[in-house]
Amino acid sequence: MNRIQLMEHLKNKDIQSEIVRDPKLKGELLEAMLQFIGDPDPVLRDELICEAFYEWVNDRDVLGHETLMRLLDVLQDEEHLFKGIGQSGTDSVYTRTFSVLIIGQVLVRHSVEPFLSNEKIASVFDRILEYYISERDYRGFTSPQGWAHAAAHGADAFDAIVQCPECDEMKLAAILEAFTKMLNNGAWVFQDEEDERMARPVYRAILSGKLSLAKFTSWLELLSDNNAGVADMMAYRDRINSKHFVRSLYFKVLTLGGPKELIEVLTTAESNLNRYGRIDQAIVKTYKE
Repeated sequence: MNRIQLMEHLKNKDIQSEIVRDPKLKGELLEAMLQFIGDPDPVLRDELICEAFYEWVNDRDVLGHETLMRLLDVLQDEEHLFKGIGQSGTDSVYTRTFSVLIIGQVLVRHSVEPFLSNEKIASVFDRILEYYISERDYRGFTSPQGWAHAAAHGADAFDAIVQCPECDEMKLAAILEAFTKMLNNGAWVFQDEEDERMARPVYRAILSGKLSLAKFTSWLELLSDNNAGVADMMAYRDRINSKHFVRSLYFKVLTLGGPKELIEVLTTAESNLNRYGRIDQAIVKTYKE
């Protein structure tokens, strides 16, 4: 099936019902969707293939456990999750980032309807982790190709892992370290709300009790130990990324709820990362006097 035929099928509003009735068509469509998952055309990649995967993966009448496991294996291979890994500025990023996005959706399905073994979950997690710390293309929205968004899509996959019953402290510690590497990339200040997506799995882990406040605080103290100015632009970018992440998490806790102690921890971290805080304090002091 070529890309034009795939687009025509996916634009059909009744396609989900048709593939339930016709397993052969479903197989052909899945094969083509995997082939073109990273197509540079944002309509095909994002609006059609990605949306179809989201709907089908979460519909037990469309994709059964055996098909999902085969899908998971392909998405993790060298032609999908690791296609062109290490490259920056090339179209291979779309294959990687949309593969990790759908891997996350399969894990969400597992979190509500377990079908993967502990060994399989551990293996998938290791592949996501390897991908995330190896990714070097930090672009968010690109024109005209649309979303790349590696930091955000990978964070969504980690959020799916957090929802799984197999998620433990070791996995959470590895996720935090992966976020440290992504935030401290030295080359790129994230501008397309990657901080919101990265804060979500951390917030979920804390609220669920899977991540203790003590372990999170220890990690955050290291992350916020950065007051770099423009003399060191790499560290300067890292500080901005970390500050944005802390603020996103802070407002989740403030507006949605969470441990009161967490507010103080995040406030301290933001103060450490915010070089303008001292100037602002001087302003307050002036007007109080």
